[in-house]
Amino acid sequence: MISKLNTIKMRIWKENKWPLVTEVELNKTRAWTLEPYQYYNYTFWPWMTAVEVLARSKFAQFEECNLLLSNFLSEEGYPHDYALYEGIDHISKKGNGAKSFRAGILSIRIALFNMFGGNRH
Repeated sequence: MISKLNTIKMRIWKENKWPLVTEVELNKTRAWTLEPYQYYNYTFWPWMTAVEVLARSKFAQFEECNLLLSNFLSEEGYPHDYALYEGIDHISKKGNGAKSFRAGILSIRIALFNMFGGNRH
């Protein structure tokens, strides 16, 4: 599992903090046939990142967890509401999709609970 998490970091983390849902930047937005494990336009998805944080916390990869969680808490020194959006454009830093996206905020809450007080073994 640690090998898989390291592969995720190597292949999809952009700028060492934005895990994006496709491995390559798309040249244009259009309907296309997805390859296995490919999803939606090079976007940062808070709920999926929270799942990654949860997995990494199980293997004590807390430095990576901190990097990922920092996307939700601050950017350039002030708080953001990234956790409330379905997806985030990592270039413009603007939220897109549904707001408030409950799966995102709930996933982050579960990850934080497990890291800081919950089900650590």
